[in-house]
Amino acid sequence: MTLALLVLPTLIGIAHDRRVDRRIRQAQEARRQDAAQKSSSRSTVPSTATW
Repeated sequence: MTLALLVLPTLIGIAHDRRVDRRIRQAQEARRQDAAQKSSSRSTVPSTATW
């Protein structure tokens, strides 16, 4: 019983860290995909607007 009380917080912490790492990884992948889409969708025709 005492061992379970000592191990439980460690297991919860590991699970939490993995969850946070997964979210960070997903956010980085989404950012990379967003940047790739923006760079490929840019027009190569220069703007003709005059100010």
